[in-house]
Amino acid sequence: MTKKGFTIIELLIVIAIISILVGVAVPYYNDYIYDARLSTLKQNLATYRSVLNQFRGDNSRGPFALSVNNAGVPILVDPKSGNALGSELVSGPIQNVDGTITRRSNLKYLESMPVFLNPQDGSPVPTTAWTLGNPSAYFYDLAPNNGIFDIDTEFAFVVGDSDTDFDDGFDLQILNTVVWPGAGATTALDYTAFTITIDGVTY
Repeated sequence: MTKKGFTIIELLIVIAIISILVGVAVPYYNDYIYDARLSTLKQNLATYRSVLNQFRGDNSRGPFALSVNNAGVPILVDPKSGNALGSELVSGPIQNVDGTITRRSNLKYLESMPVFLNPQDGSPVPTTAWTLGNPSAYFYDLAPNNGIFDIDTEFAFVVGDSDTDFDDGFDLQILNTVVWPGAGATTALDYTAFTITIDGVTY
């Protein structure tokens, strides 16, 4: 009895069939991976926005969107960071307790800052793509106008009306007892909305 193997034609046909199947399946698989990453991204953003709303409900303002100093000592350095001097969502809100400015480190709205992934390739989205917006609080950034809230010398308030200047009777001073300077330009202090931009698309 003679044993026969596959002919070269049969092998080529099998390889061609496998190639066609792979060519059809790979795009569907890539679409599936993209859809799964996009769904995860949107869910993580929804969770982050829910935490923002919870923080605002507890503190009558959003988390600070810029650095904060107290008597020249930094107490918040990077609002997008989860380190000890980072975001109030992770390291606790800044508050005034009987005239003393502290961070409530035992209150964590997030265990760590979220890592948002690009749905195209799964890489982390850099914090430069994060946009913090829709402020509800402002402060008078006095000389040297450094873009840092100096909590011991600068006047801050939560907006109670439709403009960004302090109006006694409508707006509420927060955190300190610094006297209102009476005039000057105000700078946004917090954020209540959050977006990220990936490849020109804003989420």
